[in-house]
Amino acid sequence: MEAEHINNVLNPLLALRSVIGCALVTRDGIVRHYSFNREEERYKPSIPVLSRMCTSFEEFGKAFEGGNPKYILLSTETAMVLAVRLSSELFIMLFLDKDADINRPYRWVISNRQEILSAVGG
Repeated sequence: MEAEHINNVLNPLLALRSVIGCALVTRDGIVRHYSFNREEERYKPSIPVLSRMCTSFEEFGKAFEGGNPKYILLSTETAMVLAVRLSSELFIMLFLDKDADINRPYRWVISNRQEILSAVGG
């Protein structure tokens, strides 16, 4: 039931044209949930590796003396991953098309942060 509720909350995000999928990851790198609207087999294996990026979120901020970052963007030749802090313990990683404008999915996450946290119980 929890997974279905989380999917219902995330469906509008997954409906955005540039969003391939997303994963909810704890500060410790534990994957709480993931959803893909396409290419799951391609990106799913990268979730554990990329979740480690979230464990170092604060370190990224300290390195640039700017406090906690709002997000971290990883860009490759084929796709992008946008990691956004939802709370002190939970992050969302968005798998995006390589040419995506990150503003729309980022704004959606920020606008729906509380609903996502509620669905996850975080």
